Amino acid sequence: MDIHQFINHIKLIIGPILQESGKVVYSSVDTIRPGDIYVLGLNPGGEIFVPIIEDLKQLPDRYTNAYLDEAWGNRLNPNYAKGNHPLQKNVTDLIQNIGYDPREVFCSNLIFTRSRQAKDSLYKSRAHICWEVHKEFIRIIDPKCFIVFGNSKLSPFQYINDRYSLRETGSINSGHGNWQCFSCSGIIEGKERVLIGLPHLSRYYVNRHEDVLQWIISKL
Repeated sequence: MDIHQFINHIKLIIGPILQESGKVVYSSVDTIRPGDIYVLGLNPGGEIFVPIIEDLKQLPDRYTNAYLDEAWGNRLNPNYAKGNHPLQKNVTDLIQNIGYDPREVFCSNLIFTRSRQAKDSLYKSRAHICWEVHKEFIRIIDPKCFIVFGNSKLSPFQYINDRYSLRETGSINSGHGNWQCFSCSGIIEGKERVLIGLPHLSRYYVNRHEDVLQWIISKL
């Protein structure tokens, strides 16, 4: 199945949400290939409106990375330089500091539709729809490890852990307040894989915590 056939297949799976604003893949199209790690946030934020169907149309020719090549803003600073928003830097710094090239790692969100806050994400219903697409990506990428950020009840860590009834394999203090980092493992889509859950990387600068980085590396 080539990329165009694959995208048409995805469209059939998520038909009910194609006209809603969102984004499916944050890394470049050439990360949809075998790789060790699979990075997930909860869902796209912000207020721009780009329908998912338009995002998918652009995907076959998208060789840029949203975390490195896009200029994001927020209320405090609407004009961050490309790749300099705190979330962008924290994601790319994390990937680099555990020994990978950020341009080579597949990145997405559990839920593809956009909302400004997690509570507005329609978490349960949207996660179920979008996970059917993630299963297709997992089949191709075949990751050893999922690294996900956001450890609340509305998070990719909670969703994957619950869906596959994983066993806890450790935790470490994040070094930031009472936040913890967690690891689980178990059979995810037919293979033993590791799930690592971190605090949300918009606020957690994991690259400042060498013990946490070494803990993550030990799980890979």
